Amino acid sequence: MITHTSRYGVFVRSPYPHARILGIDVSKAVNEGALVLTGKDFMARTVGSTEREGAGLETLPIAVDKVRYQGEPVALVIADNPYKAMDLAELIDVQYEPLKPVRNIDDALRNESLVFEELGTNIIQSQVIEYGQMPGGPRELELNLYWSRSSGNPIETFAAIVYPEGGGVTIISNLQGGKSIVAEIERSLGIPIKHVPVRHGGSFGSKFSLIRYLIILAYAATGSRRPSSGSRPGQSI
Repeated sequence: MITHTSRYGVFVRSPYPHARILGIDVSKAVNEGALVLTGKDFMARTVGSTEREGAGLETLPIAVDKVRYQGEPVALVIADNPYKAMDLAELIDVQYEPLKPVRNIDDALRNESLVFEELGTNIIQSQVIEYGQMPGGPRELELNLYWSRSSGNPIETFAAIVYPEGGGVTIISNLQGGKSIVAEIERSLGIPIKHVPVRHGGSFGSKFSLIRYLIILAYAATGSRRPSSGSRPGQSI
């Protein structure tokens, strides 16, 4: 529900594919009336190892200390109208230390630059599957297989309206897989979530990974006790 008391959020995103966050100065935006949310303000709990097309919650929805892909959110700027929010977002000063990017599988396997240092490797899963028996003798077969990147490309935008209601939050969105995603949001924030779907038919571009944005908006709505909204043209809010 968009009312005269609604607020609008704009994300500040990393221009680097891999970098440390040395500091975030939000003072200029705050002095101009913005409500700013950063990763250090966000205290969502992890919810296990569930992973669905980038929707896992092993890390916070807003980057803390380090960004791992270009466009990763580092702050959310909230204002009374979308134009003011966009202007205030430009006042956020983020200091980065660029790191060597991991550009492809070959880079990842060399482990020279680790996306998650705490894992000690870029390999997140190793599995051997065996069926039957290999033929004996001197014959040898060697294959080098590569699975290229794939994604569900959107043919519609994504938008969400989030507002506090009772002791929880109501989300109006065209989210895909609403029931399972809502359960994950509830585990993350510890509050009841009501989702009102506004989409029908196919996914029109995978929207599972939008859980992170909905968690951020829900957190912002509960903090300000006012409706928050966000839109996603293509694949970025």
